[in-house]
Amino acid sequence: MHSGIQFALGLGVTAAAALATWLAPKLAHASEDQVLADFESGDLSGWQASPGLDWVPVDGRGWDKRAPTGFEGRWFLATGKERHTNNTNGALTSAPFRITKRYVNFLMAGELHPAVNVALVVNKRVVARAYGNNAYDFVERSFDARKWKGQQGTLVIADEAEGKSLLRVDHFRLSNTAAPALGRFEAQRREESDIARPGEFRQILNATTIGNVDVFEHSLARGPDGRWHVFAAVAPKQTDPTQAALGTREIVHASARRLTDASWRYEGVVLQADADAGERFLWSPFVLHANGKFHMFYTGAGKPWSGWRACAPAAPRKAIFRYPLRL
Repeated sequence: MHSGIQFALGLGVTAAAALATWLAPKLAHASEDQVLADFESGDLSGWQASPGLDWVPVDGRGWDKRAPTGFEGRWFLATGKERHTNNTNGALTSAPFRITKRYVNFLMAGELHPAVNVALVVNKRVVARAYGNNAYDFVERSFDARKWKGQQGTLVIADEAEGKSLLRVDHFRLSNTAAPALGRFEAQRREESDIARPGEFRQILNATTIGNVDVFEHSLARGPDGRWHVFAAVAPKQTDPTQAALGTREIVHASARRLTDASWRYEGVVLQADADAGERFLWSPFVLHANGKFHMFYTGAGKPWSGWRACAPAAPRKAIFRYPLRL
């Protein structure tokens, strides 16, 4: 605190007062927090790992590229260095702890995937779960634990995505102050919308609606009739989803009246790989509605992870015009 006071005085009386006002509640809340796990020991002391799990805390100072921001201290837990590496599936379970405060707060980054998450367990039941933010950088998250105050809980960190994925967590603690709403972290990175806001992960379309396929990259668009439309690259289901991803030769369409509808209507295949143009793979559809038409940008190439093209339907269920993009 001494160096902080000196720094504030160097800014002048007005700036010092502003800084003190800003810092006071943060320091007060921080002093009230009870740290459950911060990985600063550099190992997994206090955690029980599933058999064969090879996750270890990593040194946040030792990254040569895509260095994350927002972690606390020096060490944090990461299931992989980046999201394009295959990670060992498994889970870590914390030692039991008594819930003595209103919230369980923590820092989290990583894949937005139903099998990649952090859970709070009370009485052998998952009472709260958090998913990634599809980003490398940490954001603060909260579980509202007021209902279970006084009871015993455990934390479970799981990455069971069966392929390339990523999860990073750090600084688990009990607190009487909730983390800021998730949307506040993403506000500077999204376009304002009165329809959608970032939030927790929730499944809205089951692959079985389409068939025996794996669903990969997708895009959501809202039509002029108010219906929601999802366009997704699909491939025949395989045991290894990494290999299935190399079989995405179709883009399919499904729709629903509301995003939260339990059942989506399958509308069929809207685009297939154009063999005459040298396409063997289709990925990453991005769809928008403009001037009465849906316009789709997608990856179409003869080899994995290359090429961009675009197409625009002349009319629903009729001919599709393709044209290459030079980027």
